[in-house]
Amino acid sequence: MAESLISLVLEQLASITIKQAAQAFKLVSEVDEEVENLTRNLQAIQAVLEDAEERQVKDKAVKQWLDKLRDVSFDIDDVLDEWNTAILKREIEPPEEAAVTEVSLLKKVRSSILSSCFCVRQVVLRHETALKIEELNKKLAVIANERSRYNFKTERESREQRNITTSVIDDSGMFVREEDKNTIKDMLLCESSEETGALRIISVVGMGGIGKTTLSRLAFNDPEVESHFEKRIWVCVSDPFEEQKIAVEILESLGGRKPDLAGKDNIMREISKCAFRKKILLVLDDVWTEDSSNWEQLKGSLKNSSPESRILVTTRKEMVGKAIGSRSSDMFLLGKLSEDKCWSLFCHLAFFERTREECENLEGIGRKIVERCNGLPLAVKTLGGLLRFKTRDQWRSILDSKLWEIEEVENGVFPPLLLSYYDLPPALKQCFSYCAIFPKDCNIHKDQLIKLWIAQGFVKQRGNKGMEMIGEEYFNTLTMRSFFQDFETFSGEIYCKMHDIVHDFAQFLAGEEHLLIEFDDVRNAWKNPFLQTIRHSMLMFDREGATFPIPMDNWKKLRTLLINSTKFSDATFKENVVNSVVDHVMCLRALDLNDNPHTSHGKIRMLPDKIGKLIHLRNGEINTFAETKGVCGDTEMESPTCSLQGLGKLTHLQGDLTIKGLGKVADSIEAKEARLSALTGLSKLTLPCYSMQPKGKENEVFLLEALEPPPNLETLDISGLNGPTLFPNWMMSLTMLKSVTLSRCEKWESLPPMGKLPSLEYLAMYWMNDVKKVGEEFLGMERVDLGQTSSSVTKNNIAFPNLKRLEFYYLTNWEEWEYGKLGGGGDTCCITIIMPRLQYLKIVDSYKLKALPDHLLQNSVTIQELEINGCNILQKRFEKGSGEDWPCISHIPAIKINRINVKMDGH
Repeated sequence: MAESLISLVLEQLASITIKQAAQAFKLVSEVDEEVENLTRNLQAIQAVLEDAEERQVKDKAVKQWLDKLRDVSFDIDDVLDEWNTAILKREIEPPEEAAVTEVSLLKKVRSSILSSCFCVRQVVLRHETALKIEELNKKLAVIANERSRYNFKTERESREQRNITTSVIDDSGMFVREEDKNTIKDMLLCESSEETGALRIISVVGMGGIGKTTLSRLAFNDPEVESHFEKRIWVCVSDPFEEQKIAVEILESLGGRKPDLAGKDNIMREISKCAFRKKILLVLDDVWTEDSSNWEQLKGSLKNSSPESRILVTTRKEMVGKAIGSRSSDMFLLGKLSEDKCWSLFCHLAFFERTREECENLEGIGRKIVERCNGLPLAVKTLGGLLRFKTRDQWRSILDSKLWEIEEVENGVFPPLLLSYYDLPPALKQCFSYCAIFPKDCNIHKDQLIKLWIAQGFVKQRGNKGMEMIGEEYFNTLTMRSFFQDFETFSGEIYCKMHDIVHDFAQFLAGEEHLLIEFDDVRNAWKNPFLQTIRHSMLMFDREGATFPIPMDNWKKLRTLLINSTKFSDATFKENVVNSVVDHVMCLRALDLNDNPHTSHGKIRMLPDKIGKLIHLRNGEINTFAETKGVCGDTEMESPTCSLQGLGKLTHLQGDLTIKGLGKVADSIEAKEARLSALTGLSKLTLPCYSMQPKGKENEVFLLEALEPPPNLETLDISGLNGPTLFPNWMMSLTMLKSVTLSRCEKWESLPPMGKLPSLEYLAMYWMNDVKKVGEEFLGMERVDLGQTSSSVTKNNIAFPNLKRLEFYYLTNWEEWEYGKLGGGGDTCCITIIMPRLQYLKIVDSYKLKALPDHLLQNSVTIQELEINGCNILQKRFEKGSGEDWPCISHIPAIKINRINVKMDGH
């Protein structure tokens, strides 16, 4: 990880040097030499880092040297970021303009004084930055000199990184466990031969990385198992064992409510009520405790469930299975994979898309590598993914690596992980080790993870590729290496997990830079001697009345603060967090205080005025709302407004921004204080406008106009508008806008003129219940006078010039989609080309829609995929072979009607 951090610092140093030269924004002259020395020291250290990182596993002294280097490198990166911010401020608002702006209505003399003050501040800033660089360079020089003690090698292997453009890699290689899955399934479904009334507990026992969790998940999701049990519950137990937390998860999965009275006994009684006579499958994954007394109450709470209920346990120790109550006949000892099955799994990954000749050429080396995996599926999958695009020489290098000699780590699994990790380019190494911030068995939201990577500076833009796209490539690369697994999709969003051993590996790499705190253990956390080196932290609390006794003076170097409070929300607690952060944590790059988006309870009432001091902040998710004075039944009471003023100060935010609680904003003047147009780093803006007050409905047009985003915005999501169809004036200035989603605008009778957007590639519409016709207004093109030149007419006669995907959902009263005569008539001429690049069209639950427009039913169109679900009239018109409009769509390669593939790949 130190290697990747040094690379990042050197890149930033080079970039800043170029910028400051162009702007003549130099530090004090005597520090120029210090900057050169800083660069030389970093480059000298960088030359030996590959060898140092490989040796840290066996040599604790080397690891300590790397830890010191990382700590100083983080500090250097923070100082460089401050320097870069100062340069960016000059680009946006030069001192002369700033002075004039501030005193445009005051006397010229006072303007001159303010301008002079601004210049003084700049001199002070430069001097402070110079002193910081000088001090850090001294520390770095000491570390650079110490490297001679370890006799590091300076040879560096050149590694070519291929772009991974595929999505989540198929994990169907677990076909090698099919027999084991069927055995577990039979144990779950067969009737108990004894009439003791005891709950049957089955234990899957095996070493780490052997596939216990994957096998149990295969059985858990088997269709027969799913239909057999009324309730299926999955709980990750892990270590340390927390009985009450496990009980709460079980209760919630059973559909019960956490009792008002706290205490384990009350929760167990609720479980017993909810489980009464129900056929339940409870999976307890990754159990470590051997104390049988820990399980007595939990098993007792399920004793009144159906006799066919089952508990399935995964553990590395046979003693754990016995302690929890498994009979010897219910112990399933999961063995290593046979050599043939390991080879099949390896081939499934490593030989993907290779020719037969390539496979034969690599088979000899490949079989020797598989032998070293010792029958562990995780090791096989990791190396299979690593070698997928490697040459024969690179395969040989992996086979001959000294990392196979490491014995102190988890049963031979770490060597394959280390081999895969060291093969990654620097940026991806940082992306992987950053994942240590999440707890074990955590559902990691892919898009949120990519945002966090971007906020930390791990992802850099390349050419025309946006950072989100590059972050997606990084994620896919790590997935291919088996660093992520257990993929699930919720509401179209992808979530994944990390294997326990992979998570342990990430924590080993991250060292003392990450800290996970659960608030039951909060007091012990502050005694951590390494607290001042913490850079990334997640705080988890799931009980009311949690306080925030963090000595924030020790957290000055924190870069990430995530708060997980899915069980409840505490607004006062979060406001204390924000205020403490603003006062003490100046290096913060990512702040996430988000929780339940559907309630106002627990949302912060107002961002502090000093929020702009967080000059490093790149990603922030903070729910704000206006505190109501009182709500009784359906009666709406007067509510004071929520200030958006602090938002406009976060000029360094990058990535996505969601503003909630807009219904509480008083008027357009309040909205303008957000100064969204100044947030030039934004790529996506989400504006949920639900719960508008009556006054808000009248001012909706002005409110939306005041929330003008920056012109380089790429994605816009708007939902919950109550007024008439809106198309704000600033929309046409968004020439880079590629994706738009409009939803829950249920009072709209027509769709806005989206065809005007020149770069739009994706458009989705949801729940527009009052729309009955989509016509010429949707195209957004005005009729032009035939007296104009033909070139002018041609230029204006393309609607949706770059649209590739178009989706409509739940327009339940939509009947017509036609544009009238577009060829012109009389003195006018209209659009002649509509959606010339459209590739995908999807329409869902638009029951009354009678037909598609002519421009979509021509053989010349570019549509590659058509999907129609829940549209009764269209279904009849498109019936294969006999439908009235089937000849018009039969040329489309892929057609799906009511979720049935009518045509695939042209057949």
